[in-house]
Amino acid sequence: MLIHRKLNKFLQRSRLTPAGRPKLTPIIITDSKGFNLQSQAFTSAEKDLTWYCMRGARIRNCREWIRESIDAIIEEEGNIWVYIWAGTCDFTAKNGKYISLRTHDTESIVEDFISEANLIIQCVNAHPGYKVTILEVPLYSIVSWNWAAGIGRDDRERFHDQEKQLEEQIIAVNRKVRELNEASESYSPNKAKFSSDYSSKI
Repeated sequence: MLIHRKLNKFLQRSRLTPAGRPKLTPIIITDSKGFNLQSQAFTSAEKDLTWYCMRGARIRNCREWIRESIDAIIEEEGNIWVYIWAGTCDFTAKNGKYISLRTHDTESIVEDFISEANLIIQCVNAHPGYKVTILEVPLYSIVSWNWAAGIGRDDRERFHDQEKQLEEQIIAVNRKVRELNEASESYSPNKAKFSSDYSSKI
């Protein structure tokens, strides 16, 4: 599939290790898609990233976790830059083998996601000297996931409308995420759009 080919092409590129030591230790808090990317660490800088991956985590779970754990993380890691890479499980839910859209209400999911993101930013900003970035949500395919999971050709058609709406929801959330990050002078890197967390199955 196209997403899988793009991921492989990206992973095969030579990657440069940044010179010098980072002033802030990057901490990535994410759902299960983090396991896929973590396993592809190649350079010393990539291997030095600290990952906290939670299967099925929504941004609310990330907010609860960072609130409960930030003091311990600071004690262990020192100066930190927190990256929140959530969203997949906020948009879709898995029922058995297949995934489907959680809600058709784009306005409500944008409002809920950004509200939680603001609470995360407030939590980290309460600790002076540390930074936080909300990473943009990668686009992914409901149809491709369900097709790989064994859905029939006839049933696949009913997910096409959901997929179009999913893309609209992700684009709407990412637009607000960029505004949040710009307001705090913290930007979601281009490569942080990474690739679909479902690429290993597509």
